[in-house]
Amino acid sequence: MEYLVRLTKGHLRSICSNISESPMKKRSSAFFGMQEISDDFDNETKIAQQAHKHKPSYEDEMRIVNDLGPYS
Repeated sequence: MEYLVRLTKGHLRSICSNISESPMKKRSSAFFGMQEISDDFDNETKIAQQAHKHKPSYEDEMRIVNDLGPYS
């Protein structure tokens, strides 16, 4: 349920702010179906999902430590 609420909030932010209740109900009822279609398309086309949005910084930190090693 939390996933559906987060999905709905994200889509509602993209809709213009001056919207009445009935168009908002119509648009928000399709959000979950849109996500399912998108996920199915990704699975069929073998698109890899990214697990993390940002690269872990551990490798960068270790490179800096190794570069500074003889000086510290």
